[in-house]
Amino acid sequence: MSLGTRWRCWSVFGAGMLLILAPMRLRAQAPIVWQPGWFSCAVLDERRTVLLRTDVAGTTRDETVGRTGRLVLQAGASTADGRFPLEAWYDEVALSRRSVDGDLRPDTDALLGGRFIGTLSPEGRWRPVQRPFVPDRVRDVSDVGATLDDLLPPLPGFLLREGGRMTDTSGVKFERLADSTAAGERLLRLLVQSSWSLPLAVAVGEGGPDAKETGTREVRMVLSPERGLLRLERQTMTEAAMPKSTAVRGAVRASFDERLLLVRRFDLQVEDCPP
Repeated sequence: MSLGTRWRCWSVFGAGMLLILAPMRLRAQAPIVWQPGWFSCAVLDERRTVLLRTDVAGTTRDETVGRTGRLVLQAGASTADGRFPLEAWYDEVALSRRSVDGDLRPDTDALLGGRFIGTLSPEGRWRPVQRPFVPDRVRDVSDVGATLDDLLPPLPGFLLREGGRMTDTSGVKFERLADSTAAGERLLRLLVQSSWSLPLAVAVGEGGPDAKETGTREVRMVLSPERGLLRLERQTMTEAAMPKSTAVRGAVRASFDERLLLVRRFDLQVEDCPP
C-alpha cells in the first residue's frame, strides 16, 4: 500500500472517529446545570445530623438533632426562562433531638405525602410555591418545611472543564475535581464552597448589641451527565455571637455544625411515580 493510499485510509478512519467522539466531547463540555431530566422520580436517601451548642453567660448547652428519610423529587418540563417545576415529598422520615432534657422523637406520619412545590433554575435557585404542613411537635425538633430551600446547591451554570475553578458574582467557589468512571460511565465530581459574615438581626430593643453571624459551607457532589445527582456530602458550620451589653446581661454564643449526606437510589420504585 502506498503512502498516499495509507494516508487516505487513515483520513477516512480519523473522520469516522471524529464523528463518533464528537458527541462525547460535546457532552463532556456541556454546561454544568440542573436539568429536569435528572429528576425523573429521583429517590434520595437522606441522613442529616446537626450539633448545636449555645453558651449564655458561661452556661453551655449541647443538643444533637438527627433526620433520616427518603425524599422523592419529580420535575416537569422547562419553561421559556429555563426554570422548571419541581415537586418533592418524603416517602419516609424520622426525627430525633437529644439534649440534657431528654430525647424527642416526634411522630412524622403527618409529613408523609406532604408536597414541596416550586421551581428550580438551571443554576440552582429554588423558588418555593408550597410547603407541606409541619406540626408544631415536629417543628420543635427540625424545620422540615425548609428542606428544599437549600437542599440542592448552586451549579456553575456554564462549562467548567476538569480541574477548572471559578467564583461567581456572589462569592461561591466552584472546582471541578478529577472525573472518575463506574461501570463504564463517566462521573463528574464537583466541589462547591461558600462563606459569609453578616449582622445578626436580634430583637433586643433599640440600640441592641453588635451581633454577627459567620459561616462556611462545603459541598462535594458526584454527578452523572445523563442521570444527575448520585451522591452529595455537605458540611455547614455557623457561629453567632452577641457580646454582653446593656440589652443582654451576658455574652451569647451559638455554634451549628450540620452534616448532610444524600445518596441516589435506583433500585426503588415508590408510589406516585410513573412506572
